[in-house]
Amino acid sequence: MKARSKLLTSLFAVFLLLFTAVSFAQEMVAAPKVRSQGSVSYMSGGVTGDERDAMKPLAQDYSLRMAFALNVGNYVADVKVKVQNGKGKTVLEVVSDGPWLYAQLPVGKYKVTAEYEGKAVTKPVSISPKKGSNLHFVWPGVKEKYDD
Repeated sequence: MKARSKLLTSLFAVFLLLFTAVSFAQEMVAAPKVRSQGSVSYMSGGVTGDERDAMKPLAQDYSLRMAFALNVGNYVADVKVKVQNGKGKTVLEVVSDGPWLYAQLPVGKYKVTAEYEGKAVTKPVSISPKKGSNLHFVWPGVKEKYDD
């Protein structure tokens, strides 16, 4: 009887440990994968709040940080992004996986075009050697209604 009690106690302890580890792992959200195109490294994502929290501390590692949203406050994803250098050469052309896109660009002047649902917005940006730049792209939108 004593051996059985010890066995059950041990099994319960193992179960509790595994349950805690799985719960902790589910709460930890990794930042999106770093990708590259030519000499430009980038990451995009931020669909969930947890993913944005994972990306925030990495922002300082990128010279250009972009965010995409509707004017009613909703973030958007699947934005086509094209970055051209001062000579008009495309240095990055991607579809963002989420509302945030970070790119590591060399110092210089660029033109960034972001297109969402067929509507393109183009903005100039300068990357300086001391600090990065932020661009926010906003499109008109309709406030979403949720049924309770």
